[in-house]
Amino acid sequence: MVLSISGNLVSAQPTPEELAGRVVEVTQERIQHIDRLTLTNTIVSGVFEGQETTNVLEKKEHNGRYDLIAVETDGFLETSETGGFSHGIYDDVIRHARSVEHDTYEGHPVYRVYVDDQEFLSSMATIDELMDDNMEPSGQPVSVESFTFFLDREDLVMHHGTFDYKGSLQIHYTLSDYQWHSGLPVPMVTEIAFEGLGDMFTEEELAEARQALQMMEERLDAMPDAQREMIKQQFGDQLEQYKLILESGDIEDMRVEVTELVIN
Repeated sequence: MVLSISGNLVSAQPTPEELAGRVVEVTQERIQHIDRLTLTNTIVSGVFEGQETTNVLEKKEHNGRYDLIAVETDGFLETSETGGFSHGIYDDVIRHARSVEHDTYEGHPVYRVYVDDQEFLSSMATIDELMDDNMEPSGQPVSVESFTFFLDREDLVMHHGTFDYKGSLQIHYTLSDYQWHSGLPVPMVTEIAFEGLGDMFTEEELAEARQALQMMEERLDAMPDAQREMIKQQFGDQLEQYKLILESGDIEDMRVEVTELVIN
């Protein structure tokens, strides 16, 4: 009877506050021997293929506990939060959840966490982080309406998350190939998929963006050779990707891999 009761308690569906508390405890335990984490990610396919980005996180005291906090980033691709390394990312989200339910995701027993707290979600990732200001559709609401993610019931790592934006836009994150480094689970692969982005742009807006890009290329051509080459070396790949986006009216799915990881 005692074993049966204990088993039921373990498998019981937790409240958001209970699950957030478990995440905090597990995270504290996992980072206790880590002082500094350096992650280099490379986009190996999809939009911005070949782009490399490095994020550095350090263990710091935060709200009475220790967390890995981003201290250096090149600003192009911040994956530490979806990977669960940044301070308070999962427990903050979970505490604002409307529901936590048992589910499965690709064979993994998971907690399905659903968040639709508009005030909280407005402080999270927005479409602006993935799109250039010049490409943002004018007059189109792009705020997050809800966030749903699947947290492994055993390891408490994220397998998949979806941001639902107003309109038809959805951004999906899938984290896989988890490897353990100094007691910390690291998703070596992050896939980012976009749905409905093309529906957010009118033909007029796409035409304006194409015209702006053409004017930018004309200004580049008019620059001195050395200056033009310097800019092309820095931004040439991104300009080519923007051209592809404007031609198709959509963004190709991305696959990001950890290509270098240094701890302490």
